[in-house]
Amino acid sequence: MIFPLPADFSCLTLLNDGAPLDVELRENGDEWIEFVFRRLGETVGSTGYSMAAHQALPGGYIYRVTGEEVLTALWVLFTRGGGPLCAILSQGEPAEADVEVWWDAVTHAVDQIGTVTTFAWWTIIGPDPHSGMGAAVRLAAAATAGGLRLDPEPGLFFENVPDKFNLFSGRPQHSGLVKATGESIGYTWHVATSDAARRVRLLCALLSISSGTAWIQRVGVHPLIRHTAAGAFEPTRPEDIELPAASPWEREDMILPADEVQVHEVEVPPWINARWETIVGDVRLTHALLNHHEGMLMMANHPSHACLAFVTTIEALGNRAIKKPPRCKHCRVVSGSGERFRQALARVIPADEAEQLGRRFYNWRSRTAHDGILHGLEPTFGAWPHSSGFSESTERAFQTELFGLAAAARRLLLLEVGGIAVPQSSLR
Repeated sequence: MIFPLPADFSCLTLLNDGAPLDVELRENGDEWIEFVFRRLGETVGSTGYSMAAHQALPGGYIYRVTGEEVLTALWVLFTRGGGPLCAILSQGEPAEADVEVWWDAVTHAVDQIGTVTTFAWWTIIGPDPHSGMGAAVRLAAAATAGGLRLDPEPGLFFENVPDKFNLFSGRPQHSGLVKATGESIGYTWHVATSDAARRVRLLCALLSISSGTAWIQRVGVHPLIRHTAAGAFEPTRPEDIELPAASPWEREDMILPADEVQVHEVEVPPWINARWETIVGDVRLTHALLNHHEGMLMMANHPSHACLAFVTTIEALGNRAIKKPPRCKHCRVVSGSGERFRQALARVIPADEAEQLGRRFYNWRSRTAHDGILHGLEPTFGAWPHSSGFSESTERAFQTELFGLAAAARRLLLLEVGGIAVPQSSLR
């Protein structure tokens, strides 16, 4: 077996007698290479590595250890339908000890695939300050949801939300921050954070439909560790993490007294915990829920695309009643989507209203999705709003009716996700 050598190297030594390793790269490749360099950290004290793609045939990736501990490099070559082929690259014949170091690392990593660690973490969630909420929304009491511990701050957090079209002013906003803590497993911290972030996003979406106010993650997911004076890391407790009372960018003379703020307290409803595993296990339902959450976050600045998100949510919930959507026998396009959309609406609003609202919004949705038409005030953002109430404005009418569509989508989600009986009452 002859390989053209990459630049900077004059010698190649195949590992495992030139046979591929028993690793499925598409499924476990990232995990395997993580364990390779974790092992090198244990055996030779390496602190990291660099990776470069080898574009010329036979392709693959070349890994070099950071520092001077190992002067050779690992070349991971791809094979058709098999595991990786590994070779040591060097200038001149490599020392036997260098080959042994790499062989130990790559084989040890194969044995470690499937090994996971539990990571404790924390983050902060709260109402979206850009959603234009009136009263300060906060969680009434500590709670658990989906295996996460939620501890609301006793005081209100203050920030000035910048005005989109005025560099010199902002809207003062109080809200209740919530410290969320949990545990996630993974072969590395970065994998565990994906699980953590997914659970936090789902929680925010559920709190949004239960409270009617958009909730978001306010900071990234962080490990529950602290940096000691000796320069080491050690575990810390959630209660040791202090949340700020105000944005660090605010001047104290601009902060409004909290006792003058109207507060609206919300709770974590029992159905979130009762239905959590069912929701997590239902991919289509989860995506419908997240689409609605996206719509809530886009309403202020991207109303036409928020409409797309809400219609998608309602349409997806309507499609749950059938196992396989019908298709035209000639062109194979899914048929009856608009009708199923209106039928889904009719579960939570009167039938005549569902028919009218459904036809209008499905038409608006199609014109945006297929022709790129914007129906709201997007083209005139930044203009001074003006309305005497007499003249018709299709843009203002669209934005007003969008709140009704969002409310209908929320009702459907409460019905489907929470199993809550909702009134089939008018949105007018």
